[in-house]
Amino acid sequence: MPVIKKPKRLLGAFWVRKFISILEIIFDDTDILVFDGDGGCIDTSTPSSESQFGRRVDIFVSVGEQEDLISLASFETKREDTVVGAQICQQAKNHRTNAETLNGFNYLLQGNTSNFIYVDLVGPSGCMVQVRRHGDYFICQSLGGFHIPTEMVELDFLENFLTMLYTWKA
Repeated sequence: MPVIKKPKRLLGAFWVRKFISILEIIFDDTDILVFDGDGGCIDTSTPSSESQFGRRVDIFVSVGEQEDLISLASFETKREDTVVGAQICQQAKNHRTNAETLNGFNYLLQGNTSNFIYVDLVGPSGCMVQVRRHGDYFICQSLGGFHIPTEMVELDFLENFLTMLYTWKA
């Protein structure tokens, strides 16, 4: 594993690419697809487009064929040195995006799925979040944090990181 120099200066796009490569390994042998950017995010096109925070998503996870994609989750990444105010705005946008995704999922499948899991990353550190529906409200709660190792001395974090990422299979 190469050592990442000056991880605080890395752009959010670096962490998007890094996390997508990890998700592709985890979702291997499944029908789950991982997209970079806003292209696959149909559920957010109307509700968030009027928002001052925008509607672009960093990583989008879907399942199905190209013309019949079913949205599963949106993941956001931010630079490690992003100011706290911007982090909170992005997290709120991610909560709204995933609430709309859950609504779209239930509408398409005429189901009543009440929750699912997504990830929010700030640099190499992130948290796994569950969004669940309770009546007419959506509740987001952290399921736990993790850290993507960036230096050899951080390899102890690897087990916790992998455990958190495989939580969705439990």
